[in-house]
Amino acid sequence: MLKVEDGHTPCGCRPVSLIKWCVSIHNATEKLMSRIAIAECKQEVSTFNPVPSRYEDFRTACGQAVVDYHRTVREEIGGALSVFDAASNVELAPAFAVSSNTSGGVLAAESFDRLSAEFLKGLAEAGRVDAAYFCLHISYEQIR
Repeated sequence: MLKVEDGHTPCGCRPVSLIKWCVSIHNATEKLMSRIAIAECKQEVSTFNPVPSRYEDFRTACGQAVVDYHRTVREEIGGALSVFDAASNVELAPAFAVSSNTSGGVLAAESFDRLSAEFLKGLAEAGRVDAAYFCLHISYEQIR
């Protein structure tokens, strides 16, 4: 239960009508559990590199492995996890992560098709979610 002390709520609302509204909102949201999908897609490409990027050039993870990996490295998702972990009303729904740190050439079409299919499958398997955290850095072109 949210406490109202000295006419203020923790979010700073003061007028009585706002206090009543704020208390009801805080009490409602404290009880809700938010499921947040976690997904990553990162690649840097160099169109000057004549060697096409392939599926094998990527680090991939799905489901719980996404969270397990990112708890061990200092990257974007790890930072987001520290925020989500501090919230008692957040349930993680890790989906899929794909990342390539090489500056490979243009992504081969069959590799793009495989990566995008796995990405969408991971999101589908994460189930119903209330929100999504996508870590994206995509600078690529595919060969068709």
